[in-house]
Amino acid sequence: MNRRPFAALLALISCLAGCGSSASHSQSAPLRLRRPHVLATVRVGYQPCALTEAQGAVWVTDYGSNQVVRIDPATNRVTRRIPVGTTPCGIAATAGDLWVADVGAETMQRIDAATGRVTREIPLGDQIWDVQAGYGSVWATGRNNGVVYRIDPRQGRIVKRIHVGGRLSGLAAGAGGVWVAVQSKDEVRRIDPATDAITATVRTRRAPVWFAVAGTQLWVSDQSAGVVQRIDPSTARITATVHTGPGPLDLGLAGGSLWVPNSAGLLWRLGTGSPASITRSRWPAGIFVAQPAAGSLWLLDYGGYRVWRISAS
Repeated sequence: MNRRPFAALLALISCLAGCGSSASHSQSAPLRLRRPHVLATVRVGYQPCALTEAQGAVWVTDYGSNQVVRIDPATNRVTRRIPVGTTPCGIAATAGDLWVADVGAETMQRIDAATGRVTREIPLGDQIWDVQAGYGSVWATGRNNGVVYRIDPRQGRIVKRIHVGGRLSGLAAGAGGVWVAVQSKDEVRRIDPATDAITATVRTRRAPVWFAVAGTQLWVSDQSAGVVQRIDPSTARITATVHTGPGPLDLGLAGGSLWVPNSAGLLWRLGTGSPASITRSRWPAGIFVAQPAAGSLWLLDYGGYRVWRISAS
């Protein structure tokens, strides 16, 4: 899941809220303010940062309390808290294991999901912005050195350092490749997981950061432009641009829709088949993450301590 250091994100959100975007925010259909049904509210700790689904549970990293929290989706209760280094954020899952980015220590930690034990610690030597699992590997972006790290989950070691260049942020593993947001260059680049070569470059509006991917659906949030953009993975071209207000954040695909939280405290729901199908709802401005898991959509209150489970139907 797409993750970022807290201080850096707060600085980014502050700029976005003040700067905004000069682009028009008009839509082709009237906007409806309608809040989805809340299935559960779970108190996890402080500054929930990212989540993943594995071993029949939902796992949330708590950046502020240095732990990984296990939520049982059958009861919506916290059933385990695992201490993890300093300031954990990004998290992904492979068979039986969780992979957690320890932002403060600049390491990747492998956790046995059954026992809760840390079984491997891999130094990366740079601030880890995002972690994804796919194509038989774990992938991570080095925020400052422009490197995408490919990790073999069985061996627990880095097998390739792919030099992309620029200031990197989010990742997506799917839709025919590994997609990397090069925030400093307003670009998205595609890595071929078969060769580790960069095979396409997509020009975005401004400052791409987070992705949502499911099947052939691939979307990226352009933070400074206040838009989300759909990328056709077969042609590596932008095919749709939708304005979502200042600072679109960590977005997700669920229930046939794209869900986009923004820095103004709005959660947008966009019909992926028809971008004109749009609703929005108001939430606390601390919601920075909207991700699917266990048949629902989960919202993380990154500025607080709550996780909301909502209906995506």
